[in-house]
Amino acid sequence: MKPRRRFRFTIGQMMWAIFVVGGTMALPRVLNSPDRVIAFSAVVILSVLCLIAAVAEIVLSKPCPNCSRWTLRRLARHSSYYLCTSCRARLKRGWMGPWRDASGPEDAGRYERRSHAGIWKDYTPPGEPDGSRSGHLLQGKRTRDPIGEIRRHPRPTPTDRGLDRASAKVRRFLLARRQDDEV
Repeated sequence: MKPRRRFRFTIGQMMWAIFVVGGTMALPRVLNSPDRVIAFSAVVILSVLCLIAAVAEIVLSKPCPNCSRWTLRRLARHSSYYLCTSCRARLKRGWMGPWRDASGPEDAGRYERRSHAGIWKDYTPPGEPDGSRSGHLLQGKRTRDPIGEIRRHPRPTPTDRGLDRASAKVRRFLLARRQDDEV
């Protein structure tokens, strides 16, 4: 039996926590000072740098911890799983966490290609419907204009109609209740 792994904070996670706490503590002071332009430009510069880092990761990929080449690619369907295209290493990483090996059987399903089980390769659209009831319904659906259907039934305007309906329901309920009490 494996011992339970203890979670440890990385230096990157601690730096982000210090940044967030310090920024929230400094925010009231910056908002009331004449240096708001400087604070606004710092926020814009940080967001632009984060955007550049994200684009660089997409274009250049990341360095592989195994072979040190810039060939680590993120899997499209699983964002925390990576595959090195040069050394074929399978890795996973949490948010700002350490790189972990993902070559075990519990992670093998994430690296498999999509199956073709859900694709109908020999599907052909049905021809003209026959004289059955479902054929008539299908023919009616095929000949209908969906945009015309929407235009034909416009949305009700928000007037007193809802109030009239509600009061009519209440009257019917009270009338039925009175009839039940009389019986």
